[in-house]
Amino acid sequence: MTKNTDFNESVNAGPYYYTESSMAERGFSIRYKDPETGNDILVGSYVVLDLKEDSEFTKRKLKSLMQVLNGKDAKSIKRDDSAICHFDRSETPNTFIIRELKEKGISRPVGQLSLTDAEMTKFSDVTLIRFCATLSTPETLVRDQKAYPPLKKRARSAGQKLTT
Repeated sequence: MTKNTDFNESVNAGPYYYTESSMAERGFSIRYKDPETGNDILVGSYVVLDLKEDSEFTKRKLKSLMQVLNGKDAKSIKRDDSAICHFDRSETPNTFIIRELKEKGISRPVGQLSLTDAEMTKFSDVTLIRFCATLSTPETLVRDQKAYPPLKKRARSAGQKLTT
């Protein structure tokens, strides 16, 4: 087993995982493996918009997103710069633009997260807030533990089967 395989397995522990996309350069597919049926379902995508972003940093961001989607608390990602991450809803349905605000005060898009209609029924803004919190530096983000209590494991009921 190679180091790359070990890394991917640790990132993809849980029903949600990502793979590199063959459709978009610097794009990733977000997938869900149904634990009951074993079906592998495409539930979304993430595309890097900041072409200067280091690919290792992108992988750490995706690992953090998978941890949040899998109902786990994700740790902050160490950064060399100060930034606050936030998100905007795109004009495109089920699409969010991940943005960073740095010291100069200009917010810039760094990623685009898109989800299927079925996945959006389980998705909430709190999920994105938690993901953005992992990308923000501690000096620039104050997390109130009452506002962001520890996550409860996300569960999918039998009635929430995904369709593509």
